[in-house]
Amino acid sequence: MFCVISQLGMFLDRLHRPGNVHDSNGSVDFIGECVAAVRARLPRAVLESRLDSAFFNERVLLGLEELGVE
Repeated sequence: MFCVISQLGMFLDRLHRPGNVHDSNGSVDFIGECVAAVRARLPRAVLESRLDSAFFNERVLLGLEELGVE
């Protein structure tokens, strides 16, 4: 799983997992870590997410909402 800053074309972080797990496995924690890293450096930045359909589930969406990510 990769986290990128698409507007800048920059790679932020990655989460390496075995190939036999669902795409969204571990995503809530990983997203939280990435958001925390960006907010530590850019506390007033507006963050938005772009996720594929594998991440469209209640747990991920609630996690994004709690983190204040659009």
